[in-house]
Amino acid sequence: MPSSLVQRRVVYPRGRASSSSYEGMAKVLAIAGFGCDGIVDPSSKQDKAREQFSLGEKYHNGDDAPKSYERAISYYEKAAEYGHAEAQYSLGKMYHTGDGVEQDFQLAEAWYRKSAEQGFAKAQNNLGGMYREGKGVPQDFQLALDWYRKAAEQGLAQAQFNMGAMYWTGDGVPQDFQLALDWYHRAAEQGLAQAQNSLGVLYWNGDGVPQDFKQAMDWHTKAAEQGHVGAQVILGGRYYIGGEVPQDYQLAVKWNRKAAEQGVAGAQLILGLLYSNGLGIQQDDEQAVKWYRKAAEQGNKDAQLNLGNAYYVGSGVPKDARLAVDWYRKAAEQGDVDAQFNLGASYIRGDGVPQDHKQAYAWLSTSVANGNEKAKRDRDHVAKQLSFDGLTEAQAIAAKYFESYRP
Repeated sequence: MPSSLVQRRVVYPRGRASSSSYEGMAKVLAIAGFGCDGIVDPSSKQDKAREQFSLGEKYHNGDDAPKSYERAISYYEKAAEYGHAEAQYSLGKMYHTGDGVEQDFQLAEAWYRKSAEQGFAKAQNNLGGMYREGKGVPQDFQLALDWYRKAAEQGLAQAQFNMGAMYWTGDGVPQDFQLALDWYHRAAEQGLAQAQNSLGVLYWNGDGVPQDFKQAMDWHTKAAEQGHVGAQVILGGRYYIGGEVPQDYQLAVKWNRKAAEQGVAGAQLILGLLYSNGLGIQQDDEQAVKWYRKAAEQGNKDAQLNLGNAYYVGSGVPKDARLAVDWYRKAAEQGDVDAQFNLGASYIRGDGVPQDHKQAYAWLSTSVANGNEKAKRDRDHVAKQLSFDGLTEAQAIAAKYFESYRP
């Protein structure tokens, strides 16, 4: 276990606490709702709570002090025992996420509840999330909605978004696009990118609102400009394809680049295509290969095919038939019919692999079986090069490939 991780033995209220463990007893008392310092003047309690919480924040964030989870928890606990709602929330969040402590959903729920019952909106929202996901508590969509609502009615944008999401998906509640739209609007108008992007989807699909492509693009753009990667992908794709919105390759480059730089394989693929074809940007085969490779290494089969083609013809990279075959194979094994055809053709010619008509037949036959009619002629030509026994063996291989490598 890393040295920075705080590990604590927790004794819950229903159990027993060792008299020798003040920390264990403090945690029991905190969860049960009691302080540890006897009777304290209320104003003094509030001052102490604020002071302890401030120290907890200081050590948690490493502000003007070495970062220390152990000290942060200690000060948060002291503040929480005085009833400081934000300290209770901070403890809940640390146990929820395993931030410097061993993850413990039951402790997270206990601290969130104490804070939520004091009206702290972030705790109410997170407690709703625990009920929605069934973490630390039995899954209960109605209680999730109730806690989300308490936070949402206080104006917490994330809770408003969560309300919208539950109504949009019908997640434990009757699906209601109009209510989803209303809650998303509240959050979006506060600038929450997730809600802005979801509003864009509702307007694009006409769910709960008349279909409006301009409104959809406006909301997606607001989200994308805040760095929301899903919105960037949507904009990049729509400007690349055109149709309902005017095709604009320069904007396609802009938004696909932003998403590609965040690691989205589909956007990396499209950016590679834009570079390869000089659409909206100066044509550059090396840049195309760079972005194809990033997507291909994430398993994108279209990028793997394109990278294989680049190696085969020597576009943006030195010509290398062996590497071409390697990338064709990766795409072919994901069911890409063109890669299966190219791999079969490589076996016919002996390019990058030893010539092998059985393997050629098997891959070409698999491509045909997966819907690629153009592979039929080459498959039938290869079949004539095989003996009866060889063709029988090749057909058996093809059957295995077809079973394993479908689109």
